[in-house]
Amino acid sequence: MLPDPAQLAAAQLRAYNAHDLDAFCACYDPEVRVLEADGRESLRGMEAFRARYAALFQGWEEVGAEVDQRIVAPPHAIDDERWWRSRPATGERRSGRVLVRYTVGALGIHTVQFFPVEPS
Repeated sequence: MLPDPAQLAAAQLRAYNAHDLDAFCACYDPEVRVLEADGRESLRGMEAFRARYAALFQGWEEVGAEVDQRIVAPPHAIDDERWWRSRPATGERRSGRVLVRYTVGALGIHTVQFFPVEPS
């Protein structure tokens, strides 16, 4: 039986918003793949995944996201997500909206695909 995609999507979002890299990565399969909207693979494996998010959490003082709607169609969860990053000291802020499809396997989220709705 596969893990519940809604529970994993919620757990990784909580960890992301807490900037808890270990808890965030624990939601993902060691062979995680990240895909762009066109299906092109932009990242594969936990080492690259961890490095990407470590840089994000270290590079921005504030990083967060909120899910406006989550659709669950096992083994997928699709989030309609608003995200932001900011550096209060400089006033720099980026934000946007993206649909994110999480596909779950036996070891956690094994594929993430991003579909930008609003540019950053």
